[in-house]
Amino acid sequence: MNKQSKKRKIKDFISLNIGVILSSIGFVFVMNPNNAVYGGVQGISIIFSGLFPNFERASYVLLALNIFFLILAWLFVSKEFFLKTIYCSIAGFVYAWLMEFGLTTEVVKTSIEIFNSNGFLVVFFSAVLMGAGLGLALKAGASTGGIDILQAICYKYLKIPYGKSLIFIDGTIVLIGSLLLHNDTGTAFIENILYALVMILVSGFVMDSIVFSGFNVRSMYIITKNPDEVKKYVLEKLSRGVTEINAVGGYTGETRRMLVCVLSSREYYVLKDIIQNIDPSAFIYATRASEVHGEGFSYDSFEE
Repeated sequence: MNKQSKKRKIKDFISLNIGVILSSIGFVFVMNPNNAVYGGVQGISIIFSGLFPNFERASYVLLALNIFFLILAWLFVSKEFFLKTIYCSIAGFVYAWLMEFGLTTEVVKTSIEIFNSNGFLVVFFSAVLMGAGLGLALKAGASTGGIDILQAICYKYLKIPYGKSLIFIDGTIVLIGSLLLHNDTGTAFIENILYALVMILVSGFVMDSIVFSGFNVRSMYIITKNPDEVKKYVLEKLSRGVTEINAVGGYTGETRRMLVCVLSSREYYVLKDIIQNIDPSAFIYATRASEVHGEGFSYDSFEE
């Protein structure tokens, strides 16, 4: 394993653990004390803890559920998926279990008081934590386990897309949790569902932002009368790879070489100015690339 690979693995390991810690904070100190069921295995754990108040540690339920889902992953998905999931499942339990030592009566009381007076802000902040945590874990190439496994099973055997299965599974968990734990008043029932919607939307947005952060790059397509000069600048001055594609004009029928390259945003504007100086009539269009991998195009190596 080369130095760059080791550095990347260490970075992924740290990101993964930070992600699990952030997710555990929201679960232990916000969701669990307030019986806030917003989906996922954490939501199922909260339902169980809410139905059995004497059972103090929701982290044990979380561990039991993750073990159950891991067995399903081994049996019905793949061993590779199982191995990618097992660390996050165990780490999630360990961090939640350790944090629960700080979940004193006073802390629980404070959490409930803050939630009752500023519910939306608490849910919003928790969603940011949860989304950032899940995003860091996913960006490190790990599965967070739990509902991910059910989604994988639904996709493999029933061909149900991940997005649709997530809505159905989390929606079912939220509905059951609202019926069982927030059935004292209609207001409480509706509030839990609305807060769950905020949690899912905000955490999803933050998660996507984290997963695709760092990939602020442009894929650039260039058709010019002077392709060799432009290509030389990209290869020698910008040290970027270039792909050549034979393009045929739909109107003229003329064949030209189209250059394709992936650049950082700063390099894109530099090259754009250079091309306009070389060939003012050059045709250029660019798109934002959310993620790039591969020799000559890997954005991970740009900052090395």
